[in-house]
Amino acid sequence: MKAILSPAKKLNFDDSHEVKMTKPLLLKKTDILVKVMKEKSVTDIKKLMKLSDDLSELNYNRYQKYESSKKAPAAFAFVGDTYQGLDFRGLSKKQQEYANGTVYILSGLYGLLNVFDEISPYRLEMGTGLKFDSYKNLYDFWKNDIAKTINKYNSQNEPIVNLASEEYFKSVKREEVAAPIIDVKFLENKNGEFKTIGIMAKRARGMMARFIVENKVQTVEELQNFNVDNYKFDKKSSTENLLVFKR
Repeated sequence: MKAILSPAKKLNFDDSHEVKMTKPLLLKKTDILVKVMKEKSVTDIKKLMKLSDDLSELNYNRYQKYESSKKAPAAFAFVGDTYQGLDFRGLSKKQQEYANGTVYILSGLYGLLNVFDEISPYRLEMGTGLKFDSYKNLYDFWKNDIAKTINKYNSQNEPIVNLASEEYFKSVKREEVAAPIIDVKFLENKNGEFKTIGIMAKRARGMMARFIVENKVQTVEELQNFNVDNYKFDKKSSTENLLVFKR
């Protein structure tokens, strides 16, 4: 079983690690995007990404210094609700190695990442309206490259658990993916009504990815046993390709 996560805006490149980093899977296409972003001014970046002056300056400098910047493995670099749930640093070395090739991360700049793939500090959300050459946006740029890469590294057609946001998973051409895709919903009981609460759902996605790694989950039936933080599988609300967990 494979799991696919969204990245995070918040990054950490300060903490040490003992991981042998690997090169991103779609580096040639990343290089194209970096070249495009290097040509953007601070004002261009502010307008494109709708950022504050400080963040616009920060991300302008990130692209200008991209090649010489400090690198970190993707799963260590991303910080946020999903990655709090994943707690990659808290996994044993063997578990981290198992996660490499089991858990993948979507990215506007890198397309698809293994957890050990080296990345530089950046911001480029998948939904960014970046137009260049003949490309309308990043979805157009990545086309079916992400789906093809998933197929390449999932030759056994193991089930793929979508633990990414809609913005990011839209970059995966579902019809091009050979393996079955399992969507997951996490719902919270609010005054007797079950709703998706963004921050809770993000953490739960990370916790489920960790559950898959810790338990070496292989089947959908095994995944239904996910019960971290009091979540319970709701068979009545679920379908063959959608698993619903409530608490």
